[in-house]
Amino acid sequence: ELQKVHKFDEALALIARVKNESVALASLARLANNTGFSADRAKHQASYQRMVERLTTGYMAFAPQHDEATALDVYESLPESLHIHLQRVPTPALQPDVVPYFKRDRLLKRSEHFDLLIEQGKIDEIAKHVEGLLKDGNLNGATWIVKMLADAGKADAFDRLCEQVKEAFHVDASRDSKTEKALWEYRSFLAQSALSAYFKGQRDLCYATFMKLEPIWMNTSMGERVAYEALENGDMEFLRRMEASQSPMMRAPALETLAVHRIRNGDIDAARMTAETYDREFGKNVTSSIYRTITDDRVVKDPARLLAATQLALQQVPFDSKDYAAIAVKRAKLLGQTNPDQPLPAEWLEKLDQNPNLKYEVEIAHAFGSWEKAESP
Repeated sequence: ELQKVHKFDEALALIARVKNESVALASLARLANNTGFSADRAKHQASYQRMVERLTTGYMAFAPQHDEATALDVYESLPESLHIHLQRVPTPALQPDVVPYFKRDRLLKRSEHFDLLIEQGKIDEIAKHVEGLLKDGNLNGATWIVKMLADAGKADAFDRLCEQVKEAFHVDASRDSKTEKALWEYRSFLAQSALSAYFKGQRDLCYATFMKLEPIWMNTSMGERVAYEALENGDMEFLRRMEASQSPMMRAPALETLAVHRIRNGDIDAARMTAETYDREFGKNVTSSIYRTITDDRVVKDPARLLAATQLALQQVPFDSKDYAAIAVKRAKLLGQTNPDQPLPAEWLEKLDQNPNLKYEVEIAHAFGSWEKAESP
């Protein structure tokens, strides 16, 4: 709790009062890890140096008195963590490679090790390790590290290794004669890398990675998450860039998200045109309707805007579709909640006579919405 509010000296003083050697060492390790492996480590470098010094002193007193299993039981990968910490402080009290019970094979499973190599600019060393993993058939390990390069914006290394990853997926799948599986896994890897890169602020690399995906691959879930994140963070520049892209992997989710944005802003005509464009370009290739998206109360919170969205949607979707039924029930409930004393439009009820079951559901939803309004404080 003290570490969360950056009271590092108080935290160290508290640990100094702990009598149990293992507990004190574990606490020091956790404090050093939380500080040293965080994004704002540079702001607290002096405190971090003191933590590493205390951790080094404590561990060097503890390790010679216990076997490796006991030392490792104190805190997960403690020797490897200390090895990394000693490389991140300007004046280490110990050479990193002489940390007792340190094992390089355990180090190579730590993301913090590769973060450090990236910080040190040792990209060729990382690439060589990835190539070794691919040669050994360790695709999971290799793709995990390649994604880290994407997160760090190391575009040249990422692009170079992507080709080798693609080849490795094909080699792996050829053993089972599943070429389609290899293509799918490689595309998934690219899409996940693009998403991860965006979350790490690597917008250009995110865009370039989506462009590597073939237009025929219409799983846009990762692109949707990027587009929605851009909208929620006000990154309209990137959303417009996605909209203007020739790749459906970016244009489709951008149009869908922009339709939501325009509904939220009350610009129903612009939302209608955006939805129609999306439907015309991508409607045949996707399983979910854009009209279900713009009427989703999880993305459009304002009841008045949501009501306008349902009206727009019901004008566009086929009457005999599942989408129409779902949106109609939602609209009826909203009408009950917003105008409980006003009956459902007679014109609409007359149209619903063509589907008595749906009409019944609509009337029930409207009654329930009116009841909810009456019961609310």
